[in-house]
Amino acid sequence: MRPRKLITRRRFLFATAMAVCVGVVAIAWQYRSAVAHPTGGVGSEVVVLVHGLARTSASMSILAGRLEDQGYRIENWGYGSFGDTIDGHAASFQAFLDQIEADEGVERIHFVGHSLGNIIIRAALVKDPPNKPGRIVMLAPPNRGSADAAFWTPLLGDVVKPLQELSNDENSVVNQLAVPADIDIGIIAAANDGRVDLDDTHIDGEKDHIVVPGLHTFIVLREDVAHQVNYFLQNGSFER
Repeated sequence: MRPRKLITRRRFLFATAMAVCVGVVAIAWQYRSAVAHPTGGVGSEVVVLVHGLARTSASMSILAGRLEDQGYRIENWGYGSFGDTIDGHAASFQAFLDQIEADEGVERIHFVGHSLGNIIIRAALVKDPPNKPGRIVMLAPPNRGSADAAFWTPLLGDVVKPLQELSNDENSVVNQLAVPADIDIGIIAAANDGRVDLDDTHIDGEKDHIVVPGLHTFIVLREDVAHQVNYFLQNGSFER
């Protein structure tokens, strides 16, 4: 059996190395272009996709393609998730939405978020309700926070700005955040999420909620999830 001090030391070194890696990635992401612009594509129904923490818009590309095949105009918003608070991301997201809403050819704007992306959508729409509202589908949302975020905050909270805000503590930002009014919300949770407890995916006033097989990170890749997203956007409920 290894001495306890050796195991503790190795765990500490591993955690420190992880923190350094995360910091390097975070700094690199801050040098990415900070301004996102709509594609200006054709379509009266727009689906705006918002990725999660430590991901990029590329993580939503498969889902984007499947929804585009259904006739939607897709706007896949990217942002450096480590570098700002939820409110800061929401303000940037709202500026992006303003450009889409200014397009006279757009009649409805739907929203599909993954993980943190859902909280950014919530924060933006609470402060500035959309003029052309469609529906919202949330994928693996930490609507009531995440114990995982609470666990990592002491180590990574200074580098990953939204982390503490996503804690499952009752006083965290996410648990104090209101729910957008007058818009249908459907939630798709992952049965083996590993990041967010199933109970914490729920939100007051949700229109529908389903659970599919899969993990937190990879739920966006599932074909059945894309089908259910499209079904909810069109009908306001999931297919059963």
